[in-house]
Amino acid sequence: MPSRTPIGVGLLALLLPALAGAQSVSDLHFEDDGATLTDTDLAEMMNVAGCTCSRSVQISFGFTRAGTEGGLYVVSGRGCLDSDATIKSTCTTLARLRLESADTTVDLSTNVATVLGGCDEDEGDDTLYVLADVDDQDSWTELASVAFPRDTDPPTKPTGGKVVAGEELVEVAYTIDTDADTTGVRYQILCSVDDAPVFSSPPEEIFTSAEDLCGAEGDVKAAYVCGKAQSGADSVTVSGLTNGVSYAFWVVSVDAAGNPSDPVSLGTAVPAEEEDLFERYKAAGGSADGGNCFIATAAYGDYGHPQVRVLRAFRDQVLAPTAAGRWFVDTYYALSPGAARIIADSPMLRAATRVALYPVVWLAGQATEEPTP
Repeated sequence: MPSRTPIGVGLLALLLPALAGAQSVSDLHFEDDGATLTDTDLAEMMNVAGCTCSRSVQISFGFTRAGTEGGLYVVSGRGCLDSDATIKSTCTTLARLRLESADTTVDLSTNVATVLGGCDEDEGDDTLYVLADVDDQDSWTELASVAFPRDTDPPTKPTGGKVVAGEELVEVAYTIDTDADTTGVRYQILCSVDDAPVFSSPPEEIFTSAEDLCGAEGDVKAAYVCGKAQSGADSVTVSGLTNGVSYAFWVVSVDAAGNPSDPVSLGTAVPAEEEDLFERYKAAGGSADGGNCFIATAAYGDYGHPQVRVLRAFRDQVLAPTAAGRWFVDTYYALSPGAARIIADSPMLRAATRVALYPVVWLAGQATEEPTP
């Protein structure tokens, strides 16, 4: 009667022909609750959280024997057979079997920590072996093996960052460590209010944390996610916040195996209701009707676009304080709405306007402090 033993991670086994004692193994693979694990499943199982939580996993294979009965071992590790056909002490024996049936399916249950032989930081390929000792002479023959990935080495965390509050939002920027290997690494923002999660339905997490998986102590938890995953980008806008409330922010790096780095604190920010920039212009003495950077907004498609923000900052910080600047803004607001409507309706004109505005935006950026959110 088949036994059952979970192990975690695996690809399809290499099917080897029958060897000593006419024994053979077929279809060596890993399972989770009876379902064969895919390559992606395996990579995300043999990680820090899976190991810390001793996540259960199963191994299954077919076994056929014709001839002498002998011992059968299931072993995991790297290069587990010495030159004298003995099992290396650095490898882990997962099961010792002596099968009476000549043709059977073997199901084993174990856990990730056992399969990996511990949770030390390590990344690379391990191998699952089925070994036979036909004559009980402690001289082992490999019947089948399959390589599987392990990654218990979290990615390098970002080096810092900052947060800037806007109206019902916070812009979060972080600095990626350029000396680290960031291949396959993504970044996710966490936030809290009064040490509690901010959202009842947070964005989907891209990491697997031991705290979420089994309640192990840790600083990263899915409930605190407040920004979508970013790949390569170094900033994200967190919206849906409440004005006047203080929020704390962190960023984590997440590798392809779902391992999160330690969280990096980015500080706190308090969203606040903003006076419309046009209202500020009017308060400074401007007389034109209007409320937006019409042409720039039409060209970039968003009043909050970073380039539009630079131009708004230039208007507020450089033009609005002076009489000549206010005259220029008066004229702009009087003449630009019609042109903006034409530009907004034409993809070609929007693109051409963006090109024309590029040197203006660059010069405005040199003359102003950080753009208004």
